[in-house]
Amino acid sequence: MRRRRRDHRRDTRHQCLKKRKNNRIMSYTFLDELTYADIAFEAQADTLEELFISAALATTESMVALDSVEKKVEKNFSVTESTEEALLFSFLEELVIFKDSEQLFLTAFKIRIEQKDGKYHCKVSAKGDTINTETQELHNDVKAVTMHHFTLEHSAEGWKATVILDV
Repeated sequence: MRRRRRDHRRDTRHQCLKKRKNNRIMSYTFLDELTYADIAFEAQADTLEELFISAALATTESMVALDSVEKKVEKNFSVTESTEEALLFSFLEELVIFKDSEQLFLTAFKIRIEQKDGKYHCKVSAKGDTINTETQELHNDVKAVTMHHFTLEHSAEGWKATVILDV
């Protein structure tokens, strides 16, 4: 996969197109000040499910232009962890694994998270397409999600996560 760093994505707010009833928009911001060699972003949303979607879109946007990926392939998967933070980490790692093992970029997500028996369960239905260097605008080859500066916080304003991706 070609490695191409796009300068315009640094220090700019990218917004998902999904507006909610209260007109808040899920968003993510790439954070240039957190890392030099890797990619850092902060995702924000009102609900935990929306935060997962926002973080997934930021992760995928780090690898490919979202609008260059068609939604031809559907992928259903689930992740289970003991904490919400670990659940987000594992969920984002799955996106990198799909890119590496199945050559698949996922760009549209439906997510359901529930807590049961002391564990958090995330059920995902996602759509995307296989990697195509001729039709997709590739950015970076993300190798992994890192625990460095990884946070997930809930407050009165909603949910916020900080993530660093190893490239």
